[in-house]
Amino acid sequence: MRTLVLMLVLASIGFVYAQLGDIDDSVSHDDEINSTTAETVITSDPITITGLSQTTEDQNKDMDFVVGLESNLSRNKKVINIPLAYRWRNFGFNATVPYIYEMKITGNDWSTGDAKEVDVTTSGLGDVFVGASYGNFYEPYDLYYDINAGVKVPTGDKDAKGEYDGWEYDLPLGTDSWDINGGVSLFKFDDNATLKAKLLFIYKGPIETITEVELSDILGDYTEITTETITQGSQFITDFGFDYRWKYRLSFSSGISFGWNFDGEREIAIKNDYDDATIADTTVENDPTDIFGKSFADVRQSVNYSISILDFVFGIKVPIYTYSNDDTLIAETQRNFSVFFKTNYKLF
Repeated sequence: MRTLVLMLVLASIGFVYAQLGDIDDSVSHDDEINSTTAETVITSDPITITGLSQTTEDQNKDMDFVVGLESNLSRNKKVINIPLAYRWRNFGFNATVPYIYEMKITGNDWSTGDAKEVDVTTSGLGDVFVGASYGNFYEPYDLYYDINAGVKVPTGDKDAKGEYDGWEYDLPLGTDSWDINGGVSLFKFDDNATLKAKLLFIYKGPIETITEVELSDILGDYTEITTETITQGSQFITDFGFDYRWKYRLSFSSGISFGWNFDGEREIAIKNDYDDATIADTTVENDPTDIFGKSFADVRQSVNYSISILDFVFGIKVPIYTYSNDDTLIAETQRNFSVFFKTNYKLF
């Protein structure tokens, strides 16, 4: 078993690095395709599992509290996360607070007569994630199961903007929606190896944007009120992987996830609200338009070093497959690879 796991680790490392040369990071759909909620759940194991590598003499069997610091870097987005995890017996509670210290889009600067690339950036608090779980060991099969649920809170500024040469560009730091997730995870222990499987469903809440513009026509002055309602497609994600605890307090992790974003819908209604109460207001509702879903696959590879109550993790995530339900958008759904660093400190 050890030989097989080690061969899989080496093979998956080689596969990840072989893909790096083919990555086109010129267009980013990272947040749209793989949401903050999905990344938080898929990349985080229950506190009971992570605690197996942290052994202390006064380890509390009924209670754990872990704080951490994470950094996730890609071409267009750089994030610092502060994760908090608390376990009381079989129940777990967790929260992740993200600070986006660089959100970036890249375009061409035509003001000087050339097509020089320029970057537009912004920063600020992202969407906070909170969750709860229940887990337990099933000893006859050396199995641990975990049932979890969580909510993404729209704390990020959806109206955030970046500025270049006097022009403003939309760079939202959050989705302005309440997303709810539920999932189950299984962990199978075999000597120094841990096999993992996760199943996750995410309901993405609707997003409503209202804009008002003062206008006038032959009837008089009025306010044009445009209401855009986006019904986001839900997400279904599976993840398979394993951890291998090696010597020198090192362990290696490999994983591959497959995701499906279902189709959504966009509706726009325009109301003309006249200042003169004797003039009837008019409302035009456009036919709904589809927001096409996408399917994707990602590979993750990381190395972990544990010492006493500290954990250090360094890893990389590489998108290996992205496909849009709209054939005309396939070429526009390329995504960025990212590197991440995590450190966890067990308070008790």
